[in-house]
Amino acid sequence: MEEKIKKMYRGDCNLIIAFTIFLWIVLISTMIVVSSLAPSHTVRIIALGAAIIAGVTATTALLAVLGHLKKNQTQLYSEDIMCSGAMEKQQ
Repeated sequence: MEEKIKKMYRGDCNLIIAFTIFLWIVLISTMIVVSSLAPSHTVRIIALGAAIIAGVTATTALLAVLGHLKKNQTQLYSEDIMCSGAMEKQQ
């Protein structure tokens, strides 16, 4: 069971890391487009500031989720494994 918990934890960590990378790729590509369309330098700076705030906030939240998963992985994944086992027995 311990090996299954570690496998599930690694999978979730990989998904969170991939999502974070994807988030920044989308933000950067969006900022490139917005920068070319913005009518003034002020609008560009405001949009860049908003994108940075959104990116940092989302990244911080995702890192908090990683910390929560690491701290409580045994409890969270044991419950998940037990529930999935119970669902298999019902079918």
